[in-house]
Amino acid sequence: MTNTNLIEALQEECRTDRIKVEDFLNAFGDLCADTLKKGEAFRVRSVGSFILTRRLSPKSNKILASIVFQPSDSLRKRLGFPDDEPIRKQRGLCRECGLRPGKVRIYDECGECLAAKSLAKRKR
Repeated sequence: MTNTNLIEALQEECRTDRIKVEDFLNAFGDLCADTLKKGEAFRVRSVGSFILTRRLSPKSNKILASIVFQPSDSLRKRLGFPDDEPIRKQRGLCRECGLRPGKVRIYDECGECLAAKSLAKRKR
């Protein structure tokens, strides 16, 4: 579906004018970008989550970023996915911050998040 097709479909579905639909889509995109820039997940309940992940490049010390989409349960049901089919989890990413841990990928969390958790446990 192209942007034009999406605008026309939303215009018919919402029974509103084209300018309002375009403004809404632009604002939606801006909010999504701003939220991802902050390092937070952008969640739309009926659609799913957009998550910004970062990892170190294996060849250089540059940080590579990508956006991962995880569909919501309601979208999975509408698409006909079985209930017991797990969502493929991206391996090697920290569950807390979304960064890929260093060279050793044994844990599901990066060194900083593991250290913060162990420090919090010690304080209790």
